[in-house]
Amino acid sequence: MKAATVQHQVDQNTRPRVDFAVNWPHSCRHQSQQKGPEQMWRSLLPIGALVGLTACGDGNPFVPEPETSTNAGVTVNASEFSEDLSGDSVVFNDNNTATPNDDTLTINNIPFDSSDTTGGEYTFRNTLPNGFGVYESPSTGSASGISYFAVFRQTDNAQVTSVGTNGFVQFGFGGVIAERLVEAGLPAARPETYRFTGEYAGIRIGRSDSSQTINTVTGTALLDVDILDLDGTGAITGVVGNRSIFNLQGVLQGTAEDFISLGTTSVDTANATINPGSATSVENGISQATGQWSGLFAGPNGEEIAGVLVVEGSATTNEEAALGTGATIREQGAFIVVNTNP
Repeated sequence: MKAATVQHQVDQNTRPRVDFAVNWPHSCRHQSQQKGPEQMWRSLLPIGALVGLTACGDGNPFVPEPETSTNAGVTVNASEFSEDLSGDSVVFNDNNTATPNDDTLTINNIPFDSSDTTGGEYTFRNTLPNGFGVYESPSTGSASGISYFAVFRQTDNAQVTSVGTNGFVQFGFGGVIAERLVEAGLPAARPETYRFTGEYAGIRIGRSDSSQTINTVTGTALLDVDILDLDGTGAITGVVGNRSIFNLQGVLQGTAEDFISLGTTSVDTANATINPGSATSVENGISQATGQWSGLFAGPNGEEIAGVLVVEGSATTNEEAALGTGATIREQGAFIVVNTNP
């Protein structure tokens, strides 16, 4: 909507359990109906998730300042995580009206969705409580009869999209895309850690021998960024929590029992992007699904981060009860977070 508008096993021996309190502030731009109570997470995080949360030095005075100017139009997407997630660009059109009801998306490079750079528009369905819009692929012109669904959010600096379908025996085609809209840089180099918080949404697909489902999921994302350490690369880690499941009509189905740990990775300072890192869905201290995440900085001084993630693996306890024994899921999500301590 307008202005509110991956796969390897993680070594659990490197993921100590830590207790920490997370205060989810009302800080994401263009958000609506955000919930913001303080949440206490018992989290199974990678060792690097403690970077910036515990003392880690004052940086290296011999490390050069990172690049601070990159071009607009840079995109990261989930195609490097899974060849099925081939979507690579999105055009948003608000049709010059104040209402979201006539907003559309044109999504490129997804098979059988009747949309690409030459036309074919996803139409608006509803708005999730955190401001992400939900869209549906064109209902005419496709002999396949396959419907795709997308969640989308845009700010002045960036936009993110996740799109998937329930139309295949397996998880099917789709995409998760983060796009920079204006020229961007990085936050200034300093010893102190930057904290980014904001909104998350995704498409969650469930599969078992007897059932298949597709829902939307919302959450709150928190990232910590250390520009100076590790020397020459920076470090970034995070978590997605406070998660709720909605059906395609936007009706709340329940609270997700898991959170997603975003493993520590590095910053590509030349492009102001985030190199792929591990992503792990954790329920009651047990890894349920694994995958990857990445992202990019947006805004002249890196005020925002737009990110993508994909995890695949076992369904949560409640999902398995609904879908059947041995149920599996793929969650493909995206977020835009804002620097809260520039």
